[in-house]
Amino acid sequence: MSPGAKARLPRPAPRIARVHAEVTGSTNADALASAVGDGPGYVWWTAARQTAGRGRAGRRWTSEDGSFAGSLLIRRPLSREVVEALPLIAGVATFDAIADLAGAGVATSAIRLKWPNDVLVGGAKVAGLLIERVAPVEGRREAVVIGIGINLTRAPDIAGRATTSLAAAGIEADFEAVLDGLSRALLGWIGIAEASSRPGDGASALVRAAWLARALENGTDVVVNTGDRQLAGRIAGLSDRGALRLALNDGVICEVTFGDVLLKN
Repeated sequence: MSPGAKARLPRPAPRIARVHAEVTGSTNADALASAVGDGPGYVWWTAARQTAGRGRAGRRWTSEDGSFAGSLLIRRPLSREVVEALPLIAGVATFDAIADLAGAGVATSAIRLKWPNDVLVGGAKVAGLLIERVAPVEGRREAVVIGIGINLTRAPDIAGRATTSLAAAGIEADFEAVLDGLSRALLGWIGIAEASSRPGDGASALVRAAWLARALENGTDVVVNTGDRQLAGRIAGLSDRGALRLALNDGVICEVTFGDVLLKN
C-alpha cells in the first residue's frame, strides 16, 4: 500500500461495544473511569453533548448538539511501539474517515492533518484528538483511550483559531455514519501498525509516511507555541518518534515534542 493510500477499511464496520449518553461531562473521563475493570478489548463511549470535554493541556473542548464526541477505550494488548504511535494512527484514521464521508464532493487536498492532533478542512479546524493512557495497577494491563471530537453541523468559536464543520465544508454525515467510519478506520490502521512496527523503532515508517501524506506540506510557515516560548519556522517533517521537525528561520532544525501549531497568515 502506498503511503498516501487509505487503509482497506472493513465493511461493514466491526462490531464494537458501545455506551452512549445524551449528555455527559467528558467521554474520555467516562472511558478512563471504566478502564480499570474487565471487559471487551474495544469499547466506544459516545455522547450527543459534552459539558466538560477536554482537549490537550487541559483545554476545554466544546461539544454541543451538532458535534460528534466519542472515546475509544482499548483494553487489548498493544505493543509499546503501537501505543506510542497512536497519536499518528488516530490522526490518519480520522482523516480517512472524514475523506471517505466526503467522497467526491470535497477534494482530499482540502483535508489536512496539523501536528499534533488536529484535522483541518480548508485550513480551519474540524476535528481534534486526545490520547490518554491508564497505567497498569495491581497486575492490570495498560489501557488507552482515543478521544475524538468532530464538528458535524456547527463549529465552536475559538479565539485566534479558524474552525469549521463538516456541513459547512459540504460533507453530509450524521453521528452514526461518523462512528461507523471511525470504527473501520481506527481498527484498520491499528492492524496495519501492528503488522508493520518493529521493536525499538517507534512509529513504523509506513505509519509516519501515511501521516505525512495527509499533513500540511513541508515548508508551510507556522508558529509553534510551546508554553514558554514561540518558535517561528517551516514544517520539515516528523522524527522517528513522531515529533514535529521545524526548520527555524535561522536555518536550524529542531524537534518539537509539545506545543500548539498556528498557521501564519
